[in-house]
Amino acid sequence: MGKFPLYINEDGSIGKKIDLGNGGYIQVNDATMVGSMIAITNQFNNVCAEFHNKLMSMGVKAYRCNDGWVDRIACEMSVFAHEKDKGYYWYGEVGVGDKVFIGNAHDGGRFAEVLSVKHYVHTQEIRYKPLQEVLDGKDRKYITKNNAPKISFWDRLQGKERPRLVTDIYEQWPIPERCCATCCCFDTRHRLCDRGYRVGDCFKTTDCEKYNEPCIQELPI
Repeated sequence: MGKFPLYINEDGSIGKKIDLGNGGYIQVNDATMVGSMIAITNQFNNVCAEFHNKLMSMGVKAYRCNDGWVDRIACEMSVFAHEKDKGYYWYGEVGVGDKVFIGNAHDGGRFAEVLSVKHYVHTQEIRYKPLQEVLDGKDRKYITKNNAPKISFWDRLQGKERPRLVTDIYEQWPIPERCCATCCCFDTRHRLCDRGYRVGDCFKTTDCEKYNEPCIQELPI
C-alpha cells in the first residue's frame, strides 16, 4: 500500500493515494483516515483473494459478476482478457465441459458448465448450462427467488422477513434437463421442440446433434 506517497492538500492537511492493486486508487484527503482506509482495502483484497483461490481449487476456469455481460435467458456470458480482478472478474481459456462461475466474492453465485465457446481476439463468448451448485458470498448467502425460503402470512405477522434476494443466472426453476437448444425439430410458429418445450429452455444433446445428423422434422401446425 506504500506505492503512492503522502501529499499536502491545499488547506495544508496531509492526504494519501491508496493503491487498490488493479490500477486504481483511493484518494484519502484526511490524514486521520488513511490508516482506516488502508485496513479496509486490505480486508477487501484478502476476501477477494481467498474467494478466488477457493474457485480455482474447485476447478473453475473463468468467472465474472452477474452483470450486463450475462444473458440469463439465453444462458450466455462473455469474458474478456483484461479482466483480472480477483473475486469479481477472472479470464481463463475455457473449453466444452469446463466449469465457470457467475457471481462475486461478496454476494456469492452459481456454477455453470460450458456447453460451447466462441473464441475471439481477447474475448470468449460462452454458452453455459447452470448447475445446482452454489457458493455463498462473504457478506451474505446466495439466495434467489428460486431457492428462497417460503414466508407464510403467519410468518410475516410474527415479524419474519424474507432474506435479501440476488438475481439468479437462469430465469426458470427448476433448471431444465431437456433436449438440445439447437435442435431443429420444432414448431416454427410457436417455437416448441418435439417434446413440447420451448427451444431456448433445452440443454441435453439430441441424437441428431450427437451424431451430427441434420434435423429436418417439423411438427404440424
